[in-house]
Amino acid sequence: MNDNQSQQRQNPFFLPYNTPHDTVPFDRIRLEDYEEAFMEGIRRDNEQIEKTINNPEKPTFDNTIIDKDDDTEGYYDLLERVSTVFFNLLSAETNDDMDALAQKMQPILTQHANDVRLNERLFERIKYVHRHHRKLTPEEKMLLENTYQGFVRSGALLDKEGKERLRKLTEEASMLSLQFSQNLLKENKAYTLHIADPAQLDGLPQTAIDAADGNLLNDEGYTNLEVYLNSLVAEITEKQNEGGQMMGGEPVAATELEVSGMTSYDNWTFAGGLKITGTSGTPATGNASTIKFSSNKTYTIVLPADVTIDEVTIYGYGNADGKPIYLAELAGKDYGETDYVFPARDANPASATYVIKLDNPVKDKLTFTPKGDAQACLWLKMHVASTSSGIKTVNTAIRSNNTIYTISGQRVQQPVRRGLYIINGKKIIVN
Repeated sequence: MNDNQSQQRQNPFFLPYNTPHDTVPFDRIRLEDYEEAFMEGIRRDNEQIEKTINNPEKPTFDNTIIDKDDDTEGYYDLLERVSTVFFNLLSAETNDDMDALAQKMQPILTQHANDVRLNERLFERIKYVHRHHRKLTPEEKMLLENTYQGFVRSGALLDKEGKERLRKLTEEASMLSLQFSQNLLKENKAYTLHIADPAQLDGLPQTAIDAADGNLLNDEGYTNLEVYLNSLVAEITEKQNEGGQMMGGEPVAATELEVSGMTSYDNWTFAGGLKITGTSGTPATGNASTIKFSSNKTYTIVLPADVTIDEVTIYGYGNADGKPIYLAELAGKDYGETDYVFPARDANPASATYVIKLDNPVKDKLTFTPKGDAQACLWLKMHVASTSSGIKTVNTAIRSNNTIYTISGQRVQQPVRRGLYIINGKKIIVN
């Protein structure tokens, strides 16, 4: 390549990919492209933040959480795109040069993330929108809540001293985490398992045994290991297609069910098949995704079939200045005015969280009664009781003619211990 051609070449991260399904053009990316794209992505991030915080208009969902006037799709997500490509390759196909670049970029990226999450002017706009916003769709509501909680959990509510300490801790932790992952990957690559007794290979398909020689290439240039893994994926996909199943197999039962603004639908129904009876319309929401409940009234949550609740976490506050509320009843058990108190919204702290273990686990329904002189703003997270074995068992017969793989890709005749298996192309938890 002559000097003129070199000067004309552009970083592929700065251009439309123009590939099927917008897949990453790995063949056009060079090592030197990453650092340039990282630094430009940080600059664009800062540019977007300055544009947002200097907007003279009142903060709204549309000009703060999203920007409908910004039609430069792909411009401001550069940092996310290059980070996704780089760090996935770093964990899957790294080399000494990529490891060195990661060591160089990690503190810069961590500092930038802290600068964004701890930007007081930006958080003030987000906090305002969180409390004052137009009617949102469920998707918009989820985006707003995740954005607000993401800033809070990243230290936005800390004082100045707390933020500085958080910066130091996150910068140190990010480097330690990177170093650990790099060391672990090197150790894994260097590890060799020597099997002298052929009996230990009983039940392992010949393709997997052949795959142990990862340096042996076939006529098409693939190693035995690659051939085996490709055939395994093909078999799983074929079996799932035959059964009309999407990748992921059998659904796994939820371990928690939640009544909150993030899970609410119309008519007081909630994600996971929950419904609160005796009410109508759309639930009103308070701060931190709470639902607004009238005090001095008993509510009944109808639970999905075959679900048992043994523990409930409740977060909330009284929705009036100077007026706390309390939990008077849960799952048929009465409580006193001082057992589970939720402070008034102007108190410090302005909310409380309690984890309540039920004396008698409940099925079919769960009742609760808030009391006080103010509206109760609450969210409830209900823990689904585990089975006696501690593992959710999918009722699928394990027949001798099934095709069974362990999660690591080893084909077996029968599951030899409980855990996750791929049986006829479906992920099954065997007890």
